[in-house]
Amino acid sequence: MLSFPRRRGFTLVELLVVIAIIGVLVALLLPAVQQAREAARRMSCTNNLKNLGLGLHNYHDTFGSFPAGYISDRSTQPASSGNCWSNSGSNNAFAPWTVMLLPFLEQNALHDKFNFSQKFTMNPVDGIGSATNQAAWTIPLKIYQCPSDPRVSIQPNLLCYMGVMGGGVWNSSSATYRFQCTASSDPNRGNDTNGMLYFHSAVQFRDATDGTTNVFMVGESRYQTHNRTDGKNFGWASSANVNNAWSMPATLASAIAPINSLPDATHSTQSRCFGSYHPGGCEMLMSDASVQFFAETMDTQMYSQLAIRNDGLPVSGFSRN
Repeated sequence: MLSFPRRRGFTLVELLVVIAIIGVLVALLLPAVQQAREAARRMSCTNNLKNLGLGLHNYHDTFGSFPAGYISDRSTQPASSGNCWSNSGSNNAFAPWTVMLLPFLEQNALHDKFNFSQKFTMNPVDGIGSATNQAAWTIPLKIYQCPSDPRVSIQPNLLCYMGVMGGGVWNSSSATYRFQCTASSDPNRGNDTNGMLYFHSAVQFRDATDGTTNVFMVGESRYQTHNRTDGKNFGWASSANVNNAWSMPATLASAIAPINSLPDATHSTQSRCFGSYHPGGCEMLMSDASVQFFAETMDTQMYSQLAIRNDGLPVSGFSRN
């Protein structure tokens, strides 16, 4: 009589052990996968900033200066006047640097969709531009967006890279930097003119006397206002609010508050700080078109000095990766 060996299956305990081992392996592998994905996203973000730097340099080669941070039909007063604005003009805001740069980013067709003689949109509620510019304002543009920023899925035309309008002025009483031009009603809102891109600017290479390697030009920002219930959201093609003495630039920020130090984006935080969704800091485009990652733990006074093109202060030894 033939006999066959009895086939033995897995016991419940053995099955549970195998499942547990697989779970541990997945748990160990997942962070590595996430890190690899973040590394790829950060590389893509770096490439965006490098392309913006090349575009800004080509703009300078063509016109003899970098673009204005934004254009308005109002005029400015000296910074010592407090709010830097005169009352002349009709409070119209026109193209920001992000739109003027389009032909140098291989976006000629999108550039031609705007009417530069008409008012530009700041946001769809209290800063509506012409119908032509309002329609173009809604168009998404990937080169202005960091792949690590989750807000882009909420607002597709969001801007993740702000032009650097300056680093403020030193306030010895508080031992901090503050805006050169500040609203008396809200000291958290204002503008600077000691950076590379600001209201009516036409900065040249020679104006960066601290050295283009040591001066910020554009930086990552997680603070542009978005997803507000009142609809007062900003985009990459937003101009500025010039209806008040202090103004509110929608595509510019100053290096006043430390990197990633402020809470979620509001109308008071969006122009005071840079930051990103990359762990530990953010990337900054220097004026020589190089891109550097700056840690959120860097010296805050040095950080503000790097945003000022001509303060003559030492900038060696700052923390960057």
